[in-house]
Amino acid sequence: VTTISFDIFALELYLPLLHGATMILASRETAMDGHALARLLTASRATHLQATPATWQMLVDVDWRPPGSFTGLCGGELLPTELAQAIAQRCTRLLNLYGPTEATVWATALEVSAADYAAGNIGRPLSNYRVYILDKSDNPVPVGVVGELAIGGESLARGYFKQPELTAS
Repeated sequence: VTTISFDIFALELYLPLLHGATMILASRETAMDGHALARLLTASRATHLQATPATWQMLVDVDWRPPGSFTGLCGGELLPTELAQAIAQRCTRLLNLYGPTEATVWATALEVSAADYAAGNIGRPLSNYRVYILDKSDNPVPVGVVGELAIGGESLARGYFKQPELTAS
């Protein structure tokens, strides 16, 4: 359901193909219509969907329910608690994934439980990533203190090291 101009499309294209699965491309019209997307998912017997909370909300709004085992992958925006609960009730497994473009798609993951998810919980870093919460001077803050999220590691895009203007933007 993602256009090819977004970084997440690379994952949506290659992940299924690398595992011998079929990738189904939804037209723009289908991806923007909850009823049409629900029909496509059901007719194609899809088992996974990577989508933003806005797209998941469209599916919840039309009361779509997968006919069998289904993994939901959610990212790109804040996943509200109520929506997470609604998706988790429909899916066998739901992952909340976070990663800005400069982190090459995903940097953190959280398996969502309908019972204990809180909006904003982005989970733990994936391998090859490090995640820090920093103050305005780029020093780590104590647990529970609000700060700026900083991501580091081998998968981070080049060009940010010692480039404060680029990092700030």
